[in-house]
Amino acid sequence: MVLRDPRTEPFDRIEHIAVSVREVQFRGRSGRHTGFIYRLDKAPPRLVHLRWHYNLSDELPSVDEDLWQELGLDEPNRVFLAGWVSQLGQNQDAIPYGFDSGGNCFEVGTGAYIAPPPGKGLTCATFVSGVLNNLGYDLVDEASWPVRISDLGWQTLIIHALQDTGASQAHIDAIDADLGNIRLRPEEVAAAATVDGTLWPTTFQIVEPLSREVLAELTAARARPV
Repeated sequence: MVLRDPRTEPFDRIEHIAVSVREVQFRGRSGRHTGFIYRLDKAPPRLVHLRWHYNLSDELPSVDEDLWQELGLDEPNRVFLAGWVSQLGQNQDAIPYGFDSGGNCFEVGTGAYIAPPPGKGLTCATFVSGVLNNLGYDLVDEASWPVRISDLGWQTLIIHALQDTGASQAHIDAIDADLGNIRLRPEEVAAAATVDGTLWPTTFQIVEPLSREVLAELTAARARPV
């Protein structure tokens, strides 16, 4: 079992920080979405995730939507990450959507987002991997990821959605240059985060079968009676 269902294993069982994954509908297509759930002391657990272009949310996780699993790190590292991730809500309107992060994303001391070159930015999945990479926790071996034709179709869909929702023409023009980049899918990043951290960065060959388990568990969770 890769993921936990909060209807049977509540969020308050999270020991400091977890990765979340949910199913979403986007422009008529089914997809997945990921983020961090962090818990500080006795405060309610909170979900921080990149919803869309310049739209970062820090809110209560959804019992009906968000499956979770703790990161594959030891307790001192999870404590540190929970505290650090709790700062990220300050970036509510700061993070553009893009297929290439453009390098380090956040000020290590403050958690403030570092504005990237035009067209660069994050997805919900690279928000998770980018935070970890930025702090020295290299999550995945991106060199092992294949370029998949279906991911090019997804990138094209995203560019059309950015055009339709008011992204600047400069951003659209620049992001076109990153069409065809590898894509870290949400279920892949969520799966990678559950792997024992001593094995990070994980390769595609390790993550891909785990990501299929994530998809199966999302389907099973949807089928369970509420």
